[in-house]
Amino acid sequence: MKTTPISAAELFEGAYSIRGRKGEVEVVRATLEHLELLELSITVCEKYGRLTNELGSKGSHIGDLDVLIASAAIVHRQILLTKNKKHFDRVPGLVTESW
Repeated sequence: MKTTPISAAELFEGAYSIRGRKGEVEVVRATLEHLELLELSITVCEKYGRLTNELGSKGSHIGDLDVLIASAAIVHRQILLTKNKKHFDRVPGLVTESW
């Protein structure tokens, strides 16, 4: 299984924001150790620039981090698993599945 560095960073953000739940950071780290991080290459960055402008011109921007996640998934030909399929379905060329 694979994920993006952005998604990994968001998991750590959540783990550190939880008050009173010891061990959450270790759970995130242990989970991520079993996943491959997709590269944020120049091609991914270019896709991000294109998608950001395309979505913005349609009034459908989904947020910079989500566009970067979507760009990595598209470039690396990965299916994006999400709890917010409707949100990511605005991105042309992105294949999503509900999680």
